[in-house]
Amino acid sequence: MSNGEEQKQPQETPFDYDWQEACCKALHEKDAEKIPERIREANAAIQDRLSRLEPWPDGREMQALDEAVQQLRALRSRFPK
Repeated sequence: MSNGEEQKQPQETPFDYDWQEACCKALHEKDAEKIPERIREANAAIQDRLSRLEPWPDGREMQALDEAVQQLRALRSRFPK
């Protein structure tokens, strides 16, 4: 590789699990009108993942799922709709 050339790497997602993006969008939404829908989308992504869990899920993912659910509940309590 010559100077000035960058090797192209596949773009990596900043999330460890597929459902985390929806949760992140909900938790960082600035438009109060959109928050309830973002919460629904995040909950749907979590439920979809829970329906696909293997009999012995990854402990790290289960902890992350639990934390996400708690954060979404707290957010929902501030923006009930």
